[in-house]
Amino acid sequence: MSLPRHHFERVLREQAVFVLVIILATRVSHGDPHVETGLAARYAQPAPSTSVVAYSTGLDTVLHATLNHCPHVTVEATPVLAYTFQQVRVHSMSFDPEGDALTYEWIARPDGTFASPRAILTTYQCGSEGVKELAARVTDARGCTSIRKVRIRCVPPGFRSSVGRPAP
Repeated sequence: MSLPRHHFERVLREQAVFVLVIILATRVSHGDPHVETGLAARYAQPAPSTSVVAYSTGLDTVLHATLNHCPHVTVEATPVLAYTFQQVRVHSMSFDPEGDALTYEWIARPDGTFASPRAILTTYQCGSEGVKELAARVTDARGCTSIRKVRIRCVPPGFRSSVGRPAP
């Protein structure tokens, strides 16, 4: 029984790449005439968290898949309402499901600076007034990246909140 092409597309969309690769590898290695030669190559393209290797040994084609889950990341900033001269503490709490080493990169939009932009815990200083988006980009040793963001508001010195008290 031949599986229709849309079955493979659905499986891929659901990110069950490992299952798809096993099905293709089995059917290609057993000489199934219902599997197009290009189908295995087309659908064995790696998703962001999957690496796929294909190689041929005579009559058999072997596809090997290694799943790599991206790091789980949370980000926290204290305080979220800060004066333009005030240091904001930012921290990324991250782990990799496979236990890979992680690298960190902090990004601020639209401006501002981090004391240590490649550290897990660092401080941020606003470059100007306004809402800032601070993002931690965390990458595992196999190249899978997760990004989490937090927003803060930078206000001028002397700013008073709507209830009449100093903001921070």
